[in-house]
Amino acid sequence: MNVTYCDITKKPIQNASNVYSWEMREFRYDMILDKDISPDGMRKLEDSVRKEMEKKRSFNFLEHKKILKEQLDKATR
Repeated sequence: MNVTYCDITKKPIQNASNVYSWEMREFRYDMILDKDISPDGMRKLEDSVRKEMEKKRSFNFLEHKKILKEQLDKATR
C-alpha cells in the first residue's frame, strides 16, 4: 500500500484518492504541477493566492496562474 503525503502540510493523506465525488471530498487530493495536495493543503494554497490577488486592481488569469505557481513553490519548500 502506498502512502501519499501532502507536499504543503507534509501530512499523509488517509485513504488518498483522486476521484472527484461528494462522498470522497475529504480523502481526495489534487495535483498541481508535480505536487500532491490534500484538501487542507489546497485551502491554505487558495487562501494565500486569494490574498495576493486581492491586492490587484483587476483579475487577470495569467497573473493568477503566475501567483499560484509562486505560492505553490513557496509553500512546498
